[in-house]
Amino acid sequence: KKKKKKNKNVILFDTIKRFAEIEKTPDNIQDYFDKIGDIILNKTILKIKTKWFRIAEIEFYFNDGDRHPDPFTHNDTMQYHPNHWYFHKKGGVYRGGTWKGMDITLGQSSPIKFSGGILVRSIRELIIAKKGSKEVIKEEGEYIHGPSKVVDKILEVFKRNSVKELVEEEFHEHMDIIQNSNMTLYPTVTLLEDHKSKYFSSNHPVDKSKGNNKRKIDGKKSENEKKDEPNTDEDSEEDEDEDKNKNENEDRNEKEELLFKNKKQKITNSKV
Repeated sequence: KKKKKKNKNVILFDTIKRFAEIEKTPDNIQDYFDKIGDIILNKTILKIKTKWFRIAEIEFYFNDGDRHPDPFTHNDTMQYHPNHWYFHKKGGVYRGGTWKGMDITLGQSSPIKFSGGILVRSIRELIIAKKGSKEVIKEEGEYIHGPSKVVDKILEVFKRNSVKELVEEEFHEHMDIIQNSNMTLYPTVTLLEDHKSKYFSSNHPVDKSKGNNKRKIDGKKSENEKKDEPNTDEDSEEDEDEDKNKNENEDRNEKEELLFKNKKQKITNSKV
């Protein structure tokens, strides 16, 4: 009997690609990021080699140098193409230590050039069980909180020591998510017994803090997830670096707000 092939998340990939087609007004960007965010958090599962995860928290970055100039977007070559994995770099070198991060890219190189990425901030492992010939979600496993720890988990699954090693020896520099069979994105129905699940919900909490223009979405967190969030002495170094990142993000928000005010464009608080 021929094994049924799993279908990758075509809806997500197409939606990200079509971001290039919308008029880049603040409201349009806001609405479209909401749409992408809903698909990623509630209708997408991440496959890393043989393990499955749901994406629990994401953050959007977008820079077109005109309507939305964002100095905190890395503007790496990879970020000018949609639907690629982009592991964070500095000066062309992959970041290490607690500064690691990974984006789903949403940029475009032509005819209108802009860069962007969706930072994966937190993921939750899904424990899979066989039900007949189908794989289904049995329960939730480890909650991985923080961009650097997400990358650490990926390295752990692939048994690689560095991002450079992962990209060059595991992915062979093929970072296109659609073509990458080792790490890619599937629709949630791939692992669900039916179309309803306690593991995915569209009722995720909204970050409405003043001046929050970074468009961050948190997926629905269970009580176990809250308990799993790092709060120990051994995490202090990462917490310190995350505080620095938080300050950078706050600076980024203030700069964005000033840039938009100068152009007399209204920026509304966002779900994302």
